[in-house]
Amino acid sequence: MSEKSTSMLINDLTNVPNIISSLGLGVAAAQKAFNLEYLQSIEQLFALAKMLRSKDDADAYKEILNDIVKTMAPSRYQFTETTLTVRMDLAQSLQQGTSAGLGMSVGAVTINAAFTQGFAYDYRAAAEVKTVLHAINFDANAMNVLLEKAKTLNEKTLTVPKRLDVDKAYMDKSADLYKKLTDADPAEITEEA
Repeated sequence: MSEKSTSMLINDLTNVPNIISSLGLGVAAAQKAFNLEYLQSIEQLFALAKMLRSKDDADAYKEILNDIVKTMAPSRYQFTETTLTVRMDLAQSLQQGTSAGLGMSVGAVTINAAFTQGFAYDYRAAAEVKTVLHAINFDANAMNVLLEKAKTLNEKTLTVPKRLDVDKAYMDKSADLYKKLTDADPAEITEEA
């Protein structure tokens, strides 16, 4: 089998990651649609609570909202585990044949000579790729730890490392090039850098 034929099959197999990526992105888009539908349902509950509240009593509104959310909260749909499986079976075969013949008569005798040559191959390849996506549920404890860490980070002043000379030269050259290409003032570029 020729290397060209083999490489064509291998190139076909290299499309498998793109197929799985497209499937995974489709699942992610579907999950976003589920999330959006959930938020829209919650918004409708807020509107209902707002209609039922007395305008001057904020505590009554909170109580009505709390009761409505506890009793009428919409279902939240989530892909908890998604398995993406792609199977590919590839086959390629080739048959080639040549034949040649020669015949002649010498007196009363006829001589025939024939030559036949054949060549065939059959190549098969298969691939199966399985990807499993797991949902990670929200963890209130982990979020509380992160929020506590955020408080200490906000109290600290962050220092930015000094810009290297090569960075300044690079930005200056970029500004010059920008000006030459557009005849515009590159001051915005150097100030932002």
